[in-house]
Amino acid sequence: MIDEFLKEINKIIPLIKDSAIVEQIEEMKKSEAVLLKCLEYYQNTTLGLVMIVKNQEDLISDVLNAVNDFNLDDYVVVDTGSSDKTVENLLKLNFVRTEYLPWEENYGLMRNRAAEFSSMDWVMTLDSDEIFLTEPLDLKVLVSVLYNVLEKPFAINFEQHYNKTSKYGIPDRIYSRKTENFVGMVHEELRNKETKEAVMSIDTRIQIINKGSEIKQVIKFDKEERYKNLLFQMIKIEPDNPRWIAFLSNRAIETLIINEQYEKLICKHLFITNKYSKRIGNLKIHKYTKMLLEKYIWFCCKV
Repeated sequence: MIDEFLKEINKIIPLIKDSAIVEQIEEMKKSEAVLLKCLEYYQNTTLGLVMIVKNQEDLISDVLNAVNDFNLDDYVVVDTGSSDKTVENLLKLNFVRTEYLPWEENYGLMRNRAAEFSSMDWVMTLDSDEIFLTEPLDLKVLVSVLYNVLEKPFAINFEQHYNKTSKYGIPDRIYSRKTENFVGMVHEELRNKETKEAVMSIDTRIQIINKGSEIKQVIKFDKEERYKNLLFQMIKIEPDNPRWIAFLSNRAIETLIINEQYEKLICKHLFITNKYSKRIGNLKIHKYTKMLLEKYIWFCCKV
């Protein structure tokens, strides 16, 4: 059994981007005692899908059939008020358990409430318009290995690709339901329930395609306007968090430019002096620096 488990570990190693973590896993493989401990965790832990959905009759079956190939322990889909054939299509999938919640305009809150329908130790969250590009694999092996080599809470990221662009996001997708939950009305992030701090994110090469970025889907759900308003609310709630500024769309930025608010907001999170300066070391370095710098350059070109 150890040999078979080791083969599965070797399959997931190329998916991990952090070379230091890969080195830790390679070291772990040398110890039969550690491998046995990891195998025991694998055999005793559970991983399930939790998805929220509304009016996705055209995509939901394809999305879930693709996820089913990953052989998770549980599949929960929470409908939030569909008026089309989404629920009808869900009920045809015998591996899916369908639950119901009224929608509230707060994605973090809804993800947390949906997760309460799951009894799994670990949760994988996907949007109802996202389909795997990566070939099926045992994701619980990935969870078990990382759990045994890391000494603090973590979440696992997927590459979220979009049509007609080479850029991709890296949202948190797998997390411990017991120790972590989502915070944020939109573009939500996982935080430790006790410390309230963002958990360590492990970047992987696991890829999904986001069909929701297609123009048809954006218009259907009025995403740009809704996301803009939700991000503006998060900026008021957490004015010192650069995350919400970094995720502003060009449309949202243009609104702030008109009101002469944007430059002050972005410079606060991008520069130590709160304004552009050629002085060495004036740039604030954090996980959102690159995103903010790209938006600042776009802003300077526009004005």
